Amino acid sequence: MDRRLVVRVERTSRLRWLRRLRPWLELSARGRAALIVMVLMICAIVGFAAQQVATAPVEALDVAGNIEPARQTFLDFGVTGVVQAVNVKAGQAVQAGAVLAQLDDATLSAQVTQARAAVDTAGLKMRQDAETSPAAQAEAAAVTAVATSRLEEAAAEANLADTARLTELGVEAAQLGLTGGQSAAAAAQVQLGAAQANLVDIQRSAAAAVVAAQQAVDSAAAIGQGAVNAAEVQLATAERNLSDQQKVSQKMVTSSRAGVSSAQATLKADQTTLATDTGTMNSACMGSPPAPPTTGCTSAKETVAADTAAVAADQAMVKTAQAKLTQDQATANQDVNQAAATVANDQATLKNTQIAAAVAVKSAQTTLAQTQAAARQAGDQAAAQLAASQVSLQAAQGEGIGAAQNALQQAQAKGQQSNDQGAAQLAASRFARASAEQALASFPQDALLLQLQQDQDQVNAARSVLAVAQHNASKGSIVAPVAGVVDHVNVVAGQSAGPPAVTTTHAIVLETPDAFQLTAPVRDSVITRVVRGAIVQVTPAGSPQTLVGTITDIAPSATVRSGITTFDVTATFEAKGVDVRPGMSAKMRIYLGAAPGASPQPVPGLGSPLPAPSSSPSPQFPELPTLPGIPSPGALPEVPSLPALPSNEPPLPSLPPLPSP
Repeated sequence: MDRRLVVRVERTSRLRWLRRLRPWLELSARGRAALIVMVLMICAIVGFAAQQVATAPVEALDVAGNIEPARQTFLDFGVTGVVQAVNVKAGQAVQAGAVLAQLDDATLSAQVTQARAAVDTAGLKMRQDAETSPAAQAEAAAVTAVATSRLEEAAAEANLADTARLTELGVEAAQLGLTGGQSAAAAAQVQLGAAQANLVDIQRSAAAAVVAAQQAVDSAAAIGQGAVNAAEVQLATAERNLSDQQKVSQKMVTSSRAGVSSAQATLKADQTTLATDTGTMNSACMGSPPAPPTTGCTSAKETVAADTAAVAADQAMVKTAQAKLTQDQATANQDVNQAAATVANDQATLKNTQIAAAVAVKSAQTTLAQTQAAARQAGDQAAAQLAASQVSLQAAQGEGIGAAQNALQQAQAKGQQSNDQGAAQLAASRFARASAEQALASFPQDALLLQLQQDQDQVNAARSVLAVAQHNASKGSIVAPVAGVVDHVNVVAGQSAGPPAVTTTHAIVLETPDAFQLTAPVRDSVITRVVRGAIVQVTPAGSPQTLVGTITDIAPSATVRSGITTFDVTATFEAKGVDVRPGMSAKMRIYLGAAPGASPQPVPGLGSPLPAPSSSPSPQFPELPTLPGIPSPGALPEVPSLPALPSNEPPLPSLPPLPSP
């Protein structure tokens, strides 16, 4: 990655961090200290007034068993009461988490209300005991003064650390700016060299392109002229061939005509001789009365017969000579026409060659003009880029580096001033803290702390009763652990119902063809801590995945195996996306003693813990800093996680801050 880009990204990240920190740093040191003191006071008051029964991390019990199909799941209420509503009927399909039936919660709600009133009464007594003692109020004020001074000291230390960090970041940012300016100048120098080299390359390339285009023009002209010359030679040859063919044809036709004339002259001479000899024969052979044939007559007849045969032969020769003349004339015409067609084709070829040569030369000339224009444009652009690079280099070397150097000097001076102010403020805060600690040490110990501790124990006991009442109230509903179809509903509204130990039949039977069950023995020493609806984690043998389910059945009677008393506990779960088969062995982790609002601790090897079944998440309080010389937040009464209360309940009364026991 380019170094300039890395510097820019780092600089942007640091400036963004400074912008986020600015609203906090713009507060004065006293304002930040007052804000921290206010948080500490609120947490201390809530810690004394709203103490919940301490809950240990949720424990887990690991057992093992075999997986079987959960064709039926038996569901019952966790407490005894009167059925208020039945929300399903036989044959109805339900989803996991659906509320199937509910008990009348009037009694349970009354117990919760009574327990909550006891909590309010205990808290009110604790506040009255704290408010009726002037010494307690003065001591509480001294504790608050110590806490305030400690927090102001911590705020001063944080302010000094923040100021030093901001000074460091400011100087570093200015240094980065200077480095960035120097990098920009170096980059501008590199860019200038690149622009100069680019201009030279473009000029060379343009000159080579123009030369190549001119050579293309010359080549096109030479090639076109050669083609035209070849076409002209070919046309001249065709014209000579036409002239020669005309002469040959004329000579052949003249010879054929002479043969016809000669044959006709011979025919005519033989016809004249035939006529003469016929007259002689008539004279020799005719008389009145006819004379007997003589030798002269016979000879005359023979002569006439010979003349007749000669005339017939001459006539045949005339026809033959005329036929030859006709054929020679046709042949002469065909040869002359072919020669003339060749001349016409060569004339057309010459014309097309001339046109093509002109077009090729014109195209090459156009390309030459375009190449010259492109070369001029590229040269102008490269020259403009070179000028811009020169301007950028001058700006980077002048204004950029100078401004960055001034910013670095100002950041160093301002940072030193801020550090000096922060150190002075820290010294004043330390003096105030020492004075407040000395004032607090002058207060004598009395019996007020013991009384407040007893009041706190009463509050804790009342909250324990309230937690149990709320937990019992949560058992007054039957919730489908998995999806299925209702098979039997054995309760109706108005009927008394309770756990399996109270009733002889199960309240609701659920057909769950897609679910599985795992039954495992649990020792009698811990069975009382296993409750229906508790969360379990099932890990099939050979599988890295963990399946989540709930306890749906606890055997009412014990089973003795090898001298050990155990109770069978059954959990129901779904195995979506996991290859689970009946009969497979599996491990099951059961979470024990999960009070309302508690969450299970992380279990090694099983990933993130699952939340314990409870009402709603507990509120979280801010963590306080540990200050030497006064009780730390860990030494003060624990800021508890409270169980969820109905939204219509009034909040507990707040109490003033008290010293730690």
